[in-house]
Amino acid sequence: MDYNHLYILSSLLISCIVTAGIIPVIVKIARAKNIMDEPGLRKAHQKPVPTMGGLSIILGFYIGVFLIHHFYPFLEYASLLMGLIILLFTGLKDDILVSTPLSKLFMQIAAFSIFIFFGDIRITNLYGIFGITNLSDVTSIIFTLLLMILITNSINLIDGVDGLASGIGIIGSIFYAVWFYLAGNIPFAFIATCLTLLLLVFLYFNVFGDKYKIFMGDTGSMFLGALISVLTIRFVESNLMNSNGIFFNSSPAISFSLIALPLIDAAKVFIIRIIEKRSPIKPDKRHFHHNLLSMGLSHLSITLIAIAVCVAIFLLTLIFKQTNLLLLFFIITAFTTTIIMSVYFLAGKKST
Repeated sequence: MDYNHLYILSSLLISCIVTAGIIPVIVKIARAKNIMDEPGLRKAHQKPVPTMGGLSIILGFYIGVFLIHHFYPFLEYASLLMGLIILLFTGLKDDILVSTPLSKLFMQIAAFSIFIFFGDIRITNLYGIFGITNLSDVTSIIFTLLLMILITNSINLIDGVDGLASGIGIIGSIFYAVWFYLAGNIPFAFIATCLTLLLLVFLYFNVFGDKYKIFMGDTGSMFLGALISVLTIRFVESNLMNSNGIFFNSSPAISFSLIALPLIDAAKVFIIRIIEKRSPIKPDKRHFHHNLLSMGLSHLSITLIAIAVCVAIFLLTLIFKQTNLLLLFFIITAFTTTIIMSVYFLAGKKST
């Protein structure tokens, strides 16, 4: 093993040690200060659980990226850290004091604007979807901003049972880690690998923890959603000028397949609320995981089912990757919607 790989592995190990080591500390502080996620009508847990687990992931990630930047400097480094700091404090405030949806949206826009303007992380081409290729700068910025908001909040909304958001995040980050490594983009391969490992560390405490069980909280779900959106955009943009070997003409659809479940589930819930003439942002128990919970499934079973669905959607997309891009989006949407609505109606029948 050469020095480069040894340094990368050491940086990843240090990140994991930091996250694993700080979780018990956060749990103790959260209990002492009563920063707990209390049980409620919309909650799947039966007793108070410490929140702010996302803080441990973010600190581990910061240390890992700091270490790798000194060895592999990359343009997006400063913008990533600045934007994620905004999301960190936004999430912490919501976990401790509870924020309004509008204030969280405002802070997300501020963070994502830093990604876009200082890191040049944006979608510049729609690959011919609806006949659209290159986007103007203004259109590119607006489209990217909306995309980041959608991805981030869909991940946040699906974070309702143990291991669900982190499990879905792991699927996407594993793919991006492998792809960026094969494409020779070491900094982004490191970012995706670091995210994967830190999510696995968190997953252990979240799902199997007893003494130190902890929730991700908005701190973690916003961080995860933001980072998945950054990896998604960089993946799609990296495939623009390449279409052979590991590169995909269908990269937008492949990225969509990795987050189709939370995105379409969020859309389903919003549409149902609007049809019922209720506020689309008013919480209820209509999400995919709520439906599975009402069928008597355990948290672990729900997480495994969701992961299996995400993998199935991704594999289906790979099988049809040479299909017309718009048709491929339709196939993914139809397949995912069928699964989500089947679970929704099955849950409704079981409750009657």
